[in-house]
Amino acid sequence: MSIPIFDIVLYLQRSKKKIREFVYSFENDTYVSPDMTILAQHLFDSDIKSMAYQQEPFSILWCVKANGTLLGFTYSRAEQVTAWHKHTTDGLFENVACIYGLSGNNELWAVVNRTIGGVTKRYIEMLEDPFDDTTLNSNECFFVDSGLSYDGVPTTTISGLTHLEGKTVAVLADGLVQTSKVVTGGSITLSPAASKVHAGLPYTSTLQTMRVEAADGEGTSQGRKKRTNQVVFRFYKAKQFKYGLTPAGTLKEITFTSLFSGDKEVDFPSGWDRTGTISIINEKPLPITVVAIVPEVAVS
Repeated sequence: MSIPIFDIVLYLQRSKKKIREFVYSFENDTYVSPDMTILAQHLFDSDIKSMAYQQEPFSILWCVKANGTLLGFTYSRAEQVTAWHKHTTDGLFENVACIYGLSGNNELWAVVNRTIGGVTKRYIEMLEDPFDDTTLNSNECFFVDSGLSYDGVPTTTISGLTHLEGKTVAVLADGLVQTSKVVTGGSITLSPAASKVHAGLPYTSTLQTMRVEAADGEGTSQGRKKRTNQVVFRFYKAKQFKYGLTPAGTLKEITFTSLFSGDKEVDFPSGWDRTGTISIINEKPLPITVVAIVPEVAVS
């Protein structure tokens, strides 16, 4: 499989576990084929069986693995941006395709294998672009899988969820996160009533930085003990998040009163370690875009 992107080609190596870039090198005066997975080998434990390229709103190569995991490869060669990310759901991804949508963006469509009531079902689902700069507010955040929306008079009963019968769903009602609900008879009951509701399968977003390099004039800091004292997070339209050294470690939580864009300085959990990694976790059906992470690091 190969996909042309402007003046280069991204292709799947015969082993089906590597994506390579075919591009002309002026320095070598020949074509070269560097390995685009070299810094993400831990993600390629299963064969790639399907690929699709989404040019708008972001330049992303999507890859479906044989084990049902979806990988995304954010690719912008002009800005020297190449980054892999992993996506999972309550079920298995089987195939993907991109088509031109009415909004002017490329829409990513996927075949998802889900088990509902002990029966295997396949759904055709589209990845929503949740960010519309002119309208997005807390009431319009859609951050659930296989979800549906209600917009009408205030109600305590939301129906039409038969495709998620028996599943536990996350609910955002009038901009507020309600407790998780179990779909029974294709419906859920809200408390209190709400007029604008989004309900669907929950997921957790996890960002963890690579090992920090904080050289202090005495050579590399790799392998030396470090302590992160403070961090400045730069966000775009974020509502709630947790942060700490690792996703499994001690986490602190911050909630904004409204969607927040800008810099947020936070104190970090004290302690020395040899990695200096920073993690951000979002477990709620709410938006968060991390623009930058600026740590203050001490090296022993």
